[in-house]
Amino acid sequence: MKKNIISSFILAYNHYIILFFFLLLLYLVHVSSVFIFIIG
Repeated sequence: MKKNIISSFILAYNHYIILFFFLLLLYLVHVSSVFIFIIG
């Protein structure tokens, strides 16, 4: 039972990591486009 809780927690944690990296990627794309707009 405890192992099941741990595995489900890890699964949820992995989803949060994916969401975090997606948001980070989106932020970096936004920042780079702003820099290109300023330079260009």
